[in-house]
Amino acid sequence: MMAYLKRKMRNILGLRGDRRASAAEFAIVFPVFAMMMAGTMQYGVLFYTWNMALNGARSAARALAVGDVDVAGAEAMMRAALPPWVQAGANAGSDAGDRNCGGGNGDDDDTGGYGPGGCGAGNGNGAGNGNHGGDDGGAGGSGGDGILAQATDAAVGSEVAARLRFSSSLATVMPLAPMPANVDVVVRMVKEG
Repeated sequence: MMAYLKRKMRNILGLRGDRRASAAEFAIVFPVFAMMMAGTMQYGVLFYTWNMALNGARSAARALAVGDVDVAGAEAMMRAALPPWVQAGANAGSDAGDRNCGGGNGDDDDTGGYGPGGCGAGNGNGAGNGNHGGDDGGAGGSGGDGILAQATDAAVGSEVAARLRFSSSLATVMPLAPMPANVDVVVRMVKEG
């Protein structure tokens, strides 16, 4: 009877040792695996968002090139094409800087002013657009929500452009890996008659 109990105890203790080793291996491997999966999902969401931005800019440029919409309509098309998490993230932080449409002073931080595109659109002389000073060239821009949706119309036979730019932090949930600073998409097409 005693030999039977000793054998049973050895089996139980041996099994318990295997379980401890399995738990230790799991504790070492699982965090690494979880970080790799989270990083993969993060980049997947970023690429999906970039693709949606590209498709929105392409559709807006095409509609502008064939004359279906004006500049404001093309900008609205680009914004509407963005996924909901980008739009919600942009609206959450819209009170930063001098984005109150109270005019603009033309410096690099200028995000105010009434221009051809409306509130926050810039003044068309390169002295500030809706988001970044010095590159608006007379087209409309964005408001102060961190999304630059900019369309440029032209005469028949010339080039129309649609640009959509926003921070990549709006496109990701958890910043686990190095990311590009901005998602920036530009589509150019020739205006048709």
